[in-house]
Amino acid sequence: TEFSLKSNLFSSHMSHSFIRDKEEEVVVAVDGERYDVHVKERKRYAVYWEQGPTEVRRCTWFYKGDKDTRFMPYPEDFSQSLEEAYMIAVTLDEWKRKLEFPTGETVILHNPKVRPDVKISP
Repeated sequence: TEFSLKSNLFSSHMSHSFIRDKEEEVVVAVDGERYDVHVKERKRYAVYWEQGPTEVRRCTWFYKGDKDTRFMPYPEDFSQSLEEAYMIAVTLDEWKRKLEFPTGETVILHNPKVRPDVKISP
């Protein structure tokens, strides 16, 4: 599924919906109300025509590989691991940390103003 970064308004709706209640299904109208996002399912459904659902992610971390032309979101569980490592680095003021992940990817946390955005393969 192709990903495109949407407006801050969409992000704001998603974040508030995510925080509000993780157990209750929340539906957010997006793209001029042409689609409904079912937050708990992480799926986007067309409202006015037949179309299969598409994936929706709650993203805070993105990467751009050597051959990629645009930024892509990391999966949510991977983003959560990056966020935890970043918060530790900020709290302890320990930078230039090299994070090795079981997927074989390596991410380097340079400083609090530069967030990594490139996948480094082994």
